This record gives sequence, C-alpha cells and structure tokens, in this order.
Amino acid sequence: MVPADYDPTFVDWVKTTLNNGTVRFTMNVWLGAALVNKVCQFIKPGTNLRYAWAGPDAVDVTMTLRVFDV
Repeated sequence: MVPADYDPTFVDWVKTTLNNGTVRFTMNVWLGAALVNKVCQFIKPGTNLRYAWAGPDAVDVTMTLRVFDV
C-alpha cells in the first residue's frame, strides 16, 4: 500500500472500525480456485501487525488473518 493509505486510512480502520483489530469483517479471500467473500478476523490483534517501509512509495503490512467457514 502507499504511505498515504497506511496512515491514517489503514491505521484508523484497524483502531476505530475494527476496535483495535478485534472485530470480525468480510472480505474476498482467494481459496485456490476463486475469490470468495468470507468473514475474517485478525489473530492476536495488535501483536502480530507489523509494517515496514518498502521504499519511498510503499508500505508492507503483515498480520495473521483468520478466515471462518473454510
């Protein structure tokens, strides 16, 4: 993601909309043959969320995602 989307857009989404990453949300997940809309949640919210500047115009964000009903 680009730095302008990381902070404040992504950080605010995790903190506010997802209540610091504890709330479940829906998103399209690749399940090997197609994208399927699934309920997801971050595992250990806040502890496994990492980011690194990948360059002047990119931020790599890493977290563990739990996908329900797979």
